[in-house]
Amino acid sequence: MTKTKPKLATNIKTAALKTEVKASMTDALDVIGARAVELIREELENASHSGKVYTIKGRLHQASAPDEPPAEYSGKLAASLSYDVDGERGQVTVGSSEPYGAYLEFGTVNMAPRPFIGPVTEALAPEIQQIVEAAFAKTATPTKTPDKNSVEKKPASKEPGK
Repeated sequence: MTKTKPKLATNIKTAALKTEVKASMTDALDVIGARAVELIREELENASHSGKVYTIKGRLHQASAPDEPPAEYSGKLAASLSYDVDGERGQVTVGSSEPYGAYLEFGTVNMAPRPFIGPVTEALAPEIQQIVEAAFAKTATPTKTPDKNSVEKKPASKEPGK
């Protein structure tokens, strides 16, 4: 049995589909990153805290307790949040440009973690699935139905297993 090489038109269509899928995935990752940053900022702004209450520069401040999101004082942490999309690897990275963001998220030898990124991204999982499905639904929708006469039909092999 001789194998035939795919026609040029098939290769072009496959390459175009790969490009379209990659673009859809990149778009979905962009939406996911923006949504994650939005939700993390909301969590930082609206979380209740049960840590120590003290005065900083004449202003009352309630700190976060271990395992609570960090208590915002200046707004710098929320403002430092960003995301980066890597379409080639199919991933989005969400983080803070403030060096103390990692200390808060993961803790230190002297401080228990005050996670604010991980819990929100985990809670976002069902929404992530919907975003990705919506992006690929657009890609999977054919723009033109192939003509049944344009598809080359091969006769069925009469030998079993072939």
